[in-house]
Amino acid sequence: MEHFFKNIEGWCDFYDLYADMVKKHADGAHFVEVGSWKGHSASFMAVEIANSGKNIRLDVVDIMTEEAPPVFRKDRVALFLERHEEIKRNLSPVPWVNIIPKSSEAAASMYSDGMLDFVYVDADHHYENVCKDIMAWIPKLKKGGIMAGHDYHNYEGVRRAVNQLLPGFQLVSQNSWMYVV
Repeated sequence: MEHFFKNIEGWCDFYDLYADMVKKHADGAHFVEVGSWKGHSASFMAVEIANSGKNIRLDVVDIMTEEAPPVFRKDRVALFLERHEEIKRNLSPVPWVNIIPKSSEAAASMYSDGMLDFVYVDADHHYENVCKDIMAWIPKLKKGGIMAGHDYHNYEGVRRAVNQLLPGFQLVSQNSWMYVV
């Protein structure tokens, strides 16, 4: 399958990490991307999975619905709903991708502890929310599972949360970090 991620608006400098995760994991693996915006990086991952011939499940989580925090005005909720439709259109060439239109914490509660192989966190970049994301998703990883994320050098909140909660993490690119459970 040919990559189509360049046709989707988004920011990604972690293509190599995603490709490595697909190579590293076997059939039956389960991946989650938390914070998908319009599906740019998710589409890259989905095509890598398809081209590998492996049966790897990919779920993408973003707060694209009426679950938007109540502090948002109604017009902001409408934007979330519009973005949900856009990500569905953008990922339509890879219909096996499961789009979960929920907040990070609500989505994490849908998974049993110890069931995921890889979680990539690139959602809200404020310190408190990065901490919540890490704490919500770490228990969901299998022993040896990998949590990674984006914007380590771009946002103080990301850097602070990762440094505080994930001792022993490693930088795998200029902005991506990785932690093995």
